[in-house]
Amino acid sequence: MNVRLPKGVYYLNLIQIFATTGIGVLLGTLNAYLQQVGYSTLAANGITSSVLALNFVLHFLGGVIGGRWISYRQLFAYSLTLQAVGLLGLALPHWLSPLWALAIFITGSGFNVSCLTIMLTQLFAAEDDGRRRAFSQNYACMNIGFLITFVIANKLQLHQSYLLLFALAFFSLLVALAIHLSAYRLLIGNPLKRPRPFIVVGSLMVIVVLISQLLAHPHLAHTLVYLGFIASLITVWRIAKCHEGKARGQCYAYIVLISAAFVYALILGLSGTAVANFVLYNTQGHFLGLPLSTAGVNLFDPLAVVLFGFWLNRTLQKREAKGLTPWSAPRFIASAMSLNILAFLMLPLGILLQGSHGYVSLGFPILFFIIAAGAEIGVNSVCYALAGQLVPPRYQGIFMGYLFMNVALGVSLAGPLANIMAAGAHQPLLTDGHYAKVFVALAVFAAGATLFYAKVSPWFQRMQDGIS
Repeated sequence: MNVRLPKGVYYLNLIQIFATTGIGVLLGTLNAYLQQVGYSTLAANGITSSVLALNFVLHFLGGVIGGRWISYRQLFAYSLTLQAVGLLGLALPHWLSPLWALAIFITGSGFNVSCLTIMLTQLFAAEDDGRRRAFSQNYACMNIGFLITFVIANKLQLHQSYLLLFALAFFSLLVALAIHLSAYRLLIGNPLKRPRPFIVVGSLMVIVVLISQLLAHPHLAHTLVYLGFIASLITVWRIAKCHEGKARGQCYAYIVLISAAFVYALILGLSGTAVANFVLYNTQGHFLGLPLSTAGVNLFDPLAVVLFGFWLNRTLQKREAKGLTPWSAPRFIASAMSLNILAFLMLPLGILLQGSHGYVSLGFPILFFIIAAGAEIGVNSVCYALAGQLVPPRYQGIFMGYLFMNVALGVSLAGPLANIMAAGAHQPLLTDGHYAKVFVALAVFAAGATLFYAKVSPWFQRMQDGIS
């Protein structure tokens, strides 16, 4: 059996390493940066969660625009350009205000993942099991980018050198753009009957203005996410109802399974808000004698994802070479989801074992990231590959967008949860109890999700086979 992947996969993996830098910088440092430039903790939580949530809302829009008015290859080039301009604005604050720079960046970043995901999907036939291996490999490469970013960001954040950090991320995105253009012919471009690039450019300008206003009013951004999720759910459900037999069952199965991405997104949102604040104010700030910033603690997530990702890729490759039946998607998700139970309990455990001073060992947030990484690579390697496996090609972009709306919902809800835990205070003795209660509740929620996905495996098989 041929287990080689298309050449375009390896170029997309390389692009992923450099293209990840921009969002990695913001994920690791944005909350602390906003507080440094004068925003309160509660305001920084709102803006940070809005930035991450709107990023994924635009993933949905990218799935709708791409393939209709412009090819995914072209839209991806636009996205890298906008991200670079946004980071340049953050590096030159006298040229552009932070909210406008973030709006430009998020508009570009919002189209990034949906384009890259579809370009990767288009390299495989629907029945090709190599797709899941390619996605796990690409996801690991994305986290190599995160890892490199967080290592550099930790050093620069400890010295408060945010502008230099944004400038380095700017140049990394230029490298990603150069690689993309050089590999352009290897990526399958979807033929368009009536390409309309001017409509796309105009739409991007309108989106930048809209995002800048939503960042200035985070409560409106969260409301938009909730409404957008409901609208996207109705859309994909109606598309599923329009099909018959096996196609309908597969669409329904996709809608149910993709909800697993919500838990991953909740962890992502909490990492940039609640856990970041916990590291800043409720820990000793050192691990094994080394000072670590919020970005430094975050680096343990991509490090673990890279290790877990390549292990998973190797395992899938061996099974594929032996001709073994692929693991059932819901059982695979349930196994990965069970790790989240343990991950959510790490902070409460650290609080339980703390001394009278209230400061928790930095090892517990680090364990949170490492354990959650195992769940992340397991859930996402399945979810990102499901559109090509279950959804008719015509609707893959829209259904992939629905995946991103699930992620946007989870990230958005992390903002209010983070504010509940922060309680407007920076003293650990005043906030540790809030963190413990919320994270224990999240562990219970993860346990319920694990049980649900373990139980739906027979139903999924019937839907996949077209049996009602």
